[in-house]
Amino acid sequence: MAPYRNEAAIEAETWPEPVREIEPEMRLAGLHHISTIASSLERTDAFYGALGLSLVRKTIDHDDSEVQHWYWGLDGGRPGTVVAAFPIVHPAEGGKAIYGRVGAGVPHHVTFAVEGTPESWEGTLEARGIAAARGPEGTAESSIAIRDPDGLLLELTAASATGLADAPPHVEPAKERT
Repeated sequence: MAPYRNEAAIEAETWPEPVREIEPEMRLAGLHHISTIASSLERTDAFYGALGLSLVRKTIDHDDSEVQHWYWGLDGGRPGTVVAAFPIVHPAEGGKAIYGRVGAGVPHHVTFAVEGTPESWEGTLEARGIAAARGPEGTAESSIAIRDPDGLLLELTAASATGLADAPPHVEPAKERT
């Protein structure tokens, strides 16, 4: 097992019996990261870099040693700011990405709470070749929508509008990568 996993801590936080009802002590305290499927880790790296997220880790998937697993985040990978990607492309399957379908168990979109206003991001995104549109139905009124290189819908909404102004994750306007 990889050295970064604390199996004892995971076991201590895992319910021993099937969960039939959510109890108050089971409150979700946050997410460490979200994972996506990527057809190209290099394209995905360029995209998240343009959003201001740094590549913080490259590893191999512990379930499939042929699959890389890359992570981007703020502040060296602060929990709650991390996006991970797997390039689910196998030569034996024609070298094409394998995608899921939106539906039960698959997220429709991911929302990032951003510093400033979504409108202030539009010029920056456009200059970096990322098309932005007003948020789609089901998203916050003051938001813009973009898609990652493989089509995942991302919503950028003002942190102050979410009630999360003092809590991660925040994505600050991207600085030029050197």
